Amino acid sequence: GAARAVFASYSSYVKAIRSRYLHIPNVEFNKRTVEIKPYTMDEILCDECLKAVANHFCRVCMQYYCEACSIRMDHMISSHLDVTPPTAKSPIEHDFRLPNSLLEHLAE
Repeated sequence: GAARAVFASYSSYVKAIRSRYLHIPNVEFNKRTVEIKPYTMDEILCDECLKAVANHFCRVCMQYYCEACSIRMDHMISSHLDVTPPTAKSPIEHDFRLPNSLLEHLAE
């Protein structure tokens, strides 16, 4: 299944996206470690060339890249190897909020 998480701050969101997995203690469901995927937009232009439609999202720099720019970035900067295709469909939305204590921990 999929869910939507609401973060207390932008820095908490960025940290969760970059870490890719988040351990949530004392939750009301069985799965305690969840994969965090960014919600990506369809038909967005590449942040690098500003011409082609972006079909990749980099968790490291939080930028959208077209196919050509994502390949070029992979070769130029080793930290951009974590380029992943954006999700094709938006997730099923559930009203799920992380506890404030966990959000504060993520912001550290």
